[in-house]
Amino acid sequence: MDEIYSFKNDRMKEILLFIDIAEAAEKEIMVDTAVTSDTINGLLNQEKFSNIEIEQSFSKVAFILLMSKFEHFIETFLETYAQKKIDRNNFDELNSELSRQIINGILAEIEKLRIHKSKQNKIDNYLEELTIFVSKNTNTDLTKFKKYLETKFRYGKHGGDELKNLVKKFGFKECVDSETGKAFIMVFNNLTNIRNNIIHADTKFPYPSEELRKYLNNFIDFSDAINEEAIKDLEKNKL
Repeated sequence: MDEIYSFKNDRMKEILLFIDIAEAAEKEIMVDTAVTSDTINGLLNQEKFSNIEIEQSFSKVAFILLMSKFEHFIETFLETYAQKKIDRNNFDELNSELSRQIINGILAEIEKLRIHKSKQNKIDNYLEELTIFVSKNTNTDLTKFKKYLETKFRYGKHGGDELKNLVKKFGFKECVDSETGKAFIMVFNNLTNIRNNIIHADTKFPYPSEELRKYLNNFIDFSDAINEEAIKDLEKNKL
């Protein structure tokens, strides 16, 4: 089949470019010298790659890394924010969204046990947890409830709506509901579609490489917005 030739030659060609550069860097590391621009240029000028191929290869890798690192930032940011809120061990620190997540998380575990007809004592343990949480006793150790806070994108789910739903579960609204936020969500949806096409259909990055800087700045602006919202909340309720 023709596809195997394309896979082994055309599609692997750009992967080999990055392997060559990585191997060149590894050799320089072994002798403790810097990877020079001459080394990189030498690899790029072996008449294996046209300028268009080089531009496309680096654009695609930079774009996929940008998307991946942004999603990782969101997950680690929410994890840190949740930890700070829980560590204060004060029910007043938990906004309605965080409390709802915890209650729904406990109820979900109870439902799983019921579906699998688990022993009643296991269900009772979760019911006890639920009772303790909703009672809002000041002596309650809130740290044991952090496990019910979902800080990660759902498996296989990406895009603007997924991002908006995830951050809203922690009470962040302005960064996605403001006019700037809504505009970013639309951009993120478009970029997610491009990401999916590159990963699953091996398409080209459809914009000039300089557009990557604009998208990087979009991500930085959003990260600044959600960070500012978090700082305001944490400072407002600071003990």
